[in-house]
Amino acid sequence: MCDVLQGRRRLLQSLLAGPAMAARLGGEVKSMVTFSNRAHLAVIPRVRERLTWCLTEVFGCAEPVTMNVPGLSEPILAFRFPGGGAMSFEFRTDALPESDVMRGAWLEAKTDDLKGLEKAISDAGLKRISHPASDTFYCVLPGGQVLGIVASS
Repeated sequence: MCDVLQGRRRLLQSLLAGPAMAARLGGEVKSMVTFSNRAHLAVIPRVRERLTWCLTEVFGCAEPVTMNVPGLSEPILAFRFPGGGAMSFEFRTDALPESDVMRGAWLEAKTDDLKGLEKAISDAGLKRISHPASDTFYCVLPGGQVLGIVASS
């Protein structure tokens, strides 16, 4: 398992170093593209209250901004995380059921209090899952989205 984790870290480091390495080796870097710190997700409507509670009480987000959008049956809720970044949720009856969302994208949150947040997540009763290629603490948000929790340093 340790070899797998080290291999995964080396792979991610090489991906992150790609443009910088190309520049150092005299290669041409035509443009820079970065992944932003915002996500928009579709979730089933019945998790709205529990998801709001989870993000405000467990993760420390402010009360969500509500966006009424023509054509949507329910408003979108947008949450800003205390250290930066945001997630918005569209409540849709045709969103993936909670049992299938784990096959989708797994997101990652950083914290300067890893043990404290892990305890808050456990105390809140959020499901914890693991992945064989990582030792990251993963939890499942109401609605089924997987969120990895890592130290910000």
